[in-house]
Amino acid sequence: MKKVVILFLVVGNINAQSIQKADDIYNRARELYSSNLDSSLFLTNQSLKLYQELNDESKIARSHHLLGAILYIKDSLRYSLEHYMAAMDINERLGVNNKILIENVGHIFFKVKHYQKAIEYYTKAIGKSEKDDIDFIVKVHKQIGSTYQEMGRFVESLNHYKQALKLKDTTNLSNELGALYNELGIVHKDLGNYHEALRFYDSSLKVKQALSDTLGFAYTYHNAGKVYELQGYIDKATELYKLALDIKIKFNSKTTHSSLNNLGKIFIQSNQLDSALVYLERAEQIKYGSLAKEPLKTTCNLLAELWSLKGDQMAQFKYITLHTKVSNELAEAQKVSELLRQEQLHDLVKIEQDFLALRNQVNQNKLKISLLTVIVTLIAIALISFFVYFKYLQKKAKLNYIGDQTKHVAKMAVKMQEPLEKLDEINSKKVNYQDTHPEDPEEKKRFLRKLVDALNQIIKVN
Repeated sequence: MKKVVILFLVVGNINAQSIQKADDIYNRARELYSSNLDSSLFLTNQSLKLYQELNDESKIARSHHLLGAILYIKDSLRYSLEHYMAAMDINERLGVNNKILIENVGHIFFKVKHYQKAIEYYTKAIGKSEKDDIDFIVKVHKQIGSTYQEMGRFVESLNHYKQALKLKDTTNLSNELGALYNELGIVHKDLGNYHEALRFYDSSLKVKQALSDTLGFAYTYHNAGKVYELQGYIDKATELYKLALDIKIKFNSKTTHSSLNNLGKIFIQSNQLDSALVYLERAEQIKYGSLAKEPLKTTCNLLAELWSLKGDQMAQFKYITLHTKVSNELAEAQKVSELLRQEQLHDLVKIEQDFLALRNQVNQNKLKISLLTVIVTLIAIALISFFVYFKYLQKKAKLNYIGDQTKHVAKMAVKMQEPLEKLDEINSKKVNYQDTHPEDPEEKKRFLRKLVDALNQIIKVN
């Protein structure tokens, strides 16, 4: 017994050390998540293996969740979805709320432009939320609004942004609130509600000013400038575009080219060609990736228009040629990107279908087991009820039998009374006869006959 206790303590100590080691690795992976994805990925895989050896399902799920997040950032969407689904499956068995995982799956489908599927998952995430989880619900409504915006369905987009704003505590100023106001401004602009768009941009600026979000000013200035340009207020639009450009240059923003192109376009329209040329040449010098050449395409088109107005056909031809080259490169890159997206989408849909089919099979098996349990329970109840009823009938029959026998005995007693009395009379006569008469064989025979008759009557009664 003592050896068993010692062995138990040793095994328990080893398990505790293994759990602590796995936890340390996992926590380190989380620390590296925002700074070194490759190291974070390696360590998370190590923690997953250790948790699987320890059969700790809750921690296996969280490792799958972190792997899904890392692989999403690395654009390995197929493997990201597999890990998210694995975590969801475990959490469902453990009764853990899956709202964040469901939301993350929505992000994956959004990334491959399967917008309807993304909305489906975002809606499920809201359904899994508690009513008091306001921040999460607001965030997901914003994501649904953004998804409808990408689809060009601006009315639905506006409705979800409004729901988010309705739930949001507008007295608590935050970057999220400023961004929400900005998105509402964009949708109203797309719907042609310019006055409402400017009102929300103004609200966004007030929040960003309170939070000293200088770079945030640039995006809102740029968006507001676009509204003024659409309304024909060119001077106001130019002022706001310049404010946005100065901030973007200061922060080395990746969207600097859009402000340069907008200023070049405005100056071309107002026939200030030299001023336009300054901004467009700066835009042309920005380096672009293969999939980010849309701004350069716009720049080349504007420069071709500018040199046409200046009467320089050579320069015009140069930029027409460059515009065609960039357009072709962009089309080829987009074609490759689209093929990759379609391939990813096909893989993601298959993974989702396989997961749902497996889960449906599990649910069907659970249902079958539940039905079988109910049937077995009902059969057991029926058998027990039959047994109890049988015992009851058996007891009742026994009591009835005893009652019948009692009545029978009573009847027998009544019927036996007469022959017994007759036998007593015979015996009495016999005594009296013997006392007063000598033995006579004939008389004795008669007496015995009477005695036999009396006994026969008793037997018949029985």
